[in-house]
Amino acid sequence: GHATPPHSLLHRRTQPPRNATTPLNRQQPAAHTTTFPAIPASHPVEMSTLQSFVNKPVTIITSDGRTLTGKLLGCDQTTNLILSSTIERIFALPDSDEPTQEVEHGLYLIRGDNVAVLGLVDEEAEEGIDWTLVKAHPLGGMKHS
Repeated sequence: GHATPPHSLLHRRTQPPRNATTPLNRQQPAAHTTTFPAIPASHPVEMSTLQSFVNKPVTIITSDGRTLTGKLLGCDQTTNLILSSTIERIFALPDSDEPTQEVEHGLYLIRGDNVAVLGLVDEEAEEGIDWTLVKAHPLGGMKHS
């Protein structure tokens, strides 16, 4: 029969070899291990929900208070978003005579940690709004803890 190797040998075999490019305080994952970034537990959006928004118009409010609208082309497990036909709305202040501006960005990538709110656009309601007349106080940024 085969003799079972001591536990320390078994352990050593499953650990990847250290080399000059691996810091001593950080081990590389074993060769058979695949690691993917986890969705933060505090994140209210699940991937399956986001996937149902692909190829649909969405509005995103970023963590610094910007408002972006475009067609969601794709997303990943860390909520990085790819939008097409992206428009950023820069709202005029309520007491201003200036119109709200729409800046066209086209194809746009938003890092997941910059997404504060994402929502599906009601296209029928959207068509009836003259956004140049909509005024608003700026949204404040949000802090990540």
